[in-house]
Amino acid sequence: MLALALLVASIALADSINPATVLPVLYLSTTPHAVRKIASFTLGVALTSLAFGIAFVVGPGQLILGAAPHLTENAKHFVEIGVGVALIALAVALWMKGQRLTERIPKGESAGKRGSFALGAAIIAVELPTAFPYFAALAAIIGSDANLAAQIGYVVLFNFLFVLPLIAILVLRARAAEGAERRIEAIGEWIRKYAHIAFAVLAGLAGVGILIVGLVDLR
Repeated sequence: MLALALLVASIALADSINPATVLPVLYLSTTPHAVRKIASFTLGVALTSLAFGIAFVVGPGQLILGAAPHLTENAKHFVEIGVGVALIALAVALWMKGQRLTERIPKGESAGKRGSFALGAAIIAVELPTAFPYFAALAAIIGSDANLAAQIGYVVLFNFLFVLPLIAILVLRARAAEGAERRIEAIGEWIRKYAHIAFAVLAGLAGVGILIVGLVDLR
């Protein structure tokens, strides 16, 4: 169970450096009532992602387990190998085309408190069909020996770590002194230029590690 928790945590932390969620929060941090807007945006992101994950584990996940109740050890290792390959492929795609994606990310210029929640929820809803790291984590969770309550716990863990950078920005903005907006804008500009590289490196390292574990344990 510790190995699964570490696997889920590593994927979530790699996925958390997501320009699609971090950049809008950095912009919101420079607007009036920034703390409330960031909190609403973060809540929209977290609840939407968490609801999808739980629904996936409780619904399709249990159907998959019911169709294959006695997965062999090799089958589980093949899942690990598949997760590793998917993360490596994602890393390569982000390295090559990530900057073009970040340039298209909306900043949420007119978002109010309710608008910020809706913006966060909408961004996640649009991203879910291609959220390969999330699906990789869900596949590992479903393929584990954990009971349903524990699987839901792992989904909660993933989503908490996924929004951790947003929470960090929220805390920093709440405690920021005058002039912090310029520093936050500088951070946002750096993320817009280089976050896809950091994300690609982290996803690639996680993918290689998971792939090695699956290959070594394969019998």
